[in-house]
Amino acid sequence: MNVKMLAVLFLLFNSFSLWALDFEELKFEYAPTDGAASSCLYESLEDRPYDIVVKCAFFSQVKEFMVHLIVRKYSFTKAPTDRYEILYWVTNRIPGAKVPEFTGSTIWFNFIEETIPHSLKLTQHVDNSFANLTVEIKLKK
Repeated sequence: MNVKMLAVLFLLFNSFSLWALDFEELKFEYAPTDGAASSCLYESLEDRPYDIVVKCAFFSQVKEFMVHLIVRKYSFTKAPTDRYEILYWVTNRIPGAKVPEFTGSTIWFNFIEETIPHSLKLTQHVDNSFANLTVEIKLKK
């Protein structure tokens, strides 16, 4: 059996639809491991819809991160019918750093029937694991 035939069979028996979900609300929070958390400001980049510049006040400094955030929903004809893929990747924009600090996760949730999560809360270690950057996502219904 050739590769094209396998691809057609895969699509016939595992047909699905895919779309990225819009956010109703996003909140970012920066929290050092030994201190109080602070809210962050963020701005989506127009030419890169899934990339977000996040700026967090930390004493007299401003911590800046580039966040790549996508929530995708896949609907399959076979169980589990609803699957969500979440990409939360963070690059720490450290001034003068020769190599950027990067951390990220890709998470999958599989549901037997149609489900829309109310909200998601994800955390990544930043600043060499001495702090966390947390995002809370409320999805549009």
